[in-house]
This record gives sequence, C-alpha cells and structure tokens, in this order.
Amino acid sequence: MQIPKKVKVGAETYIVEIVDRIDPTKSEEDDWAGLTEHNTLNIKVRRGKQEAMEHTFLHELLHTFNGAIHDERLVESLSTGLHSFIKDNPKVFNK
Repeated sequence: MQIPKKVKVGAETYIVEIVDRIDPTKSEEDDWAGLTEHNTLNIKVRRGKQEAMEHTFLHELLHTFNGAIHDERLVESLSTGLHSFIKDNPKVFNK
C-alpha cells in the first residue's frame, strides 16, 4: 500500500505528511503515531515501519469521515480491519 501525498475526502482535500515527530513537546515514546488536523486539512503520520505507517494513515483517514469520527476505539478497530483487508486482497484496489 502506498501512502498518498494528498487524499480527497468528500469536498475536502487533505495533505498527507510523513514526519519524524507529531508533537515535539512529548517524549519519543509518548508521541502519537498520527494526527488529523481538520482546520488545516492535514494528516500527519510519524515515520516508522511501513506497516505501522499504513495502519496509522488509515486510522487518521477514518477520522476525516462524516465530519470526524472521534471514538478512538471504533476508529482503531475499523482501521485494523481495513488495513488487513487491503493487505490480504490487493487486487480489489488495483486496476
């Protein structure tokens, strides 16, 4: 799975950035894996292993749906399932 540099969600286009740190005020262990900024239309994904970045991207993408899903347990469950589906069924999304 390739993480895009931008993604269109409804009427909005979010810029996707791979960054070394999400919140420089936090320790590296406590830093978030990703962040969605709805006011600036940015999705940030912390640099790391490819599988982890893909999962984080999908997690943050789900936060953009329906004006932002805020239930972290729901988003985590959905992103885990969606990531597994995409990885296990790559032909579904390829032309």
